[in-house]
Amino acid sequence: ITSDKPDIDVTPSGPTFVAGGIDTPDATTLPTLPLPGPILSGAALAAALGPQFAYYDDYAKSFVSQFIRGAEKIEMVQFNLEIVLVDMTAIDDPTDIAYTRRWVTDDGHVISTIGHLQDFLDFGIA
Repeated sequence: ITSDKPDIDVTPSGPTFVAGGIDTPDATTLPTLPLPGPILSGAALAAALGPQFAYYDDYAKSFVSQFIRGAEKIEMVQFNLEIVLVDMTAIDDPTDIAYTRRWVTDDGHVISTIGHLQDFLDFGIA
């Protein structure tokens, strides 16, 4: 591989473009990275994240299913590893009392619900 732009350093420890080709560093000079800590999942991950997260178990799945079926108008937002379900009727009136609950799945995804406090109380999770 040749480059018409000689002497361009791509990364501090990566290849350097030189006239006529690419010069790569010796493998013995590359930095070593530490291994990550233990990988947590499920209930252990929920516990590690703190009290604002619960484990997404069968009871949580039942609530989320009921939450979706019972909401008059629901919106879903997804970003990165999180899904947020919002009952829009819980935030459309100043007298509404909105409540949120978050769960973490076995694979590290987060499912959040925002709805009427009474719905959470009726299910026994508020």
